[in-house]
Amino acid sequence: MFSQISDFGLAKMMPENQEMYVTTKVLGTFGYFDLEYTSTGKLTIQSDVYAFGVVLLELLTGRRAVDLSQGPNDQNLVLRVKQCFKFRDQQYNCEYQSKKLYNDC
Repeated sequence: MFSQISDFGLAKMMPENQEMYVTTKVLGTFGYFDLEYTSTGKLTIQSDVYAFGVVLLELLTGRRAVDLSQGPNDQNLVLRVKQCFKFRDQQYNCEYQSKKLYNDC
């Protein structure tokens, strides 16, 4: 796998007082856009941050964001990593200082 990091271009340049951009058509590559964008069509800076986080996970794990050759529970990298954290937490009885932190990751 060869990784190239570049601008995803999801977050658009907007006036300073505007915090989001709304589109009626979901654009981008599946696996890189956040749940809020897919459900509402609202692009925010967090959308680009999420996409960059997926790229970092790809670099760390050597796996693609979406790999249809994997089993149904392993196709989405972000969901797989969340499952691993959940299992590890249960195994070692770990608790996050903030449930929001865990859910946002």
